Amino acid sequence: MKMKNALYSCLLLVCFAGLCFGESVSELESMAAKLKYDPERDGFPEVTKVQTQEARNESGFNEWKISFPSLIESPHESNNTAYGFLRVPAAGSDRVMIILPFHMANDFTLDNVFAGRYLSEGIAALLMPLPYQMDRAPEGHRSGELFTGNTIEISGDNFKQSLLDVGVATAYLKKEGFAHVGLSGVSLGGHVSAALFGIDDGYEVAVLFLVGGNIHHILYNDALKDEENTIEEEYTIEELGEVTRPWDPLTFAPLAKLRKENIMMVNATNDDRVLPENTRILHETLGEPEITWVPGGHETSAPFLFAPMMKVGRFAKAAFDRVRDTHSQDEDF
Repeated sequence: MKMKNALYSCLLLVCFAGLCFGESVSELESMAAKLKYDPERDGFPEVTKVQTQEARNESGFNEWKISFPSLIESPHESNNTAYGFLRVPAAGSDRVMIILPFHMANDFTLDNVFAGRYLSEGIAALLMPLPYQMDRAPEGHRSGELFTGNTIEISGDNFKQSLLDVGVATAYLKKEGFAHVGLSGVSLGGHVSAALFGIDDGYEVAVLFLVGGNIHHILYNDALKDEENTIEEEYTIEELGEVTRPWDPLTFAPLAKLRKENIMMVNATNDDRVLPENTRILHETLGEPEITWVPGGHETSAPFLFAPMMKVGRFAKAAFDRVRDTHSQDEDF
């Protein structure tokens, strides 16, 4: 992949070098500043906004498709345009949740449920595919198929592209008047959300489904199940841990811990991809935020996710309210 902004690539290498050692909170904050999207450093692309739906009544929502050129240029043209669908309650809102899909999502079927719960609480929703998902997948490839390639370099580049794409979308939303932004995702979308929530303290809420820490364990276990995946031949588990540390949710969890009351986790008791031990170490490092365990594995837990999904709107509203109340108290002083 070719970076349009070479400085960002250099900063990632600096960040990686520092992450190989134990870090203090101040050191993590410095590393996070190098990783998160910075409009002045990375540039701000032109965003196109087209309305796709008008609210039918006061309880409905308006929808716009927003799109912009990704700041990372990949070999596939379809992947070089980031996009999402912004749904805003008819009454308006200054709060928005960015919803990121699971790895092989073909459409927004699951994400629509999340969006509906947020909208019901007066919170806007941006449904945003990650690199190589949905319309970003090249012809002849399934949605999400190319996100996790057969080399860790490909996976890392796609994760970096995710951080930048969501960062640009966030900056755009704030320009549009959404002062309060949260993150919501399942599996891959949840891992990107968890990493960003630690990297950038501007996010106020994180709703994380089927997410864990020590992402190198997850990738290594996946490689062992796939004959075409050569990651386990190229790296030891320890080496893989060093390479993936800059985009592991666990790395910046000590920073996210400062906002643990605004984190909601949902995980599966018999998950065969995000193992329970991966969840537990992230949960503990995050300061033990609210967590719900559901039966089943990574895929078979799907029917049991709907009950906690019904609570995400209320959780996000309460979290945004806490931030508002805290800001009001600070202003009083």
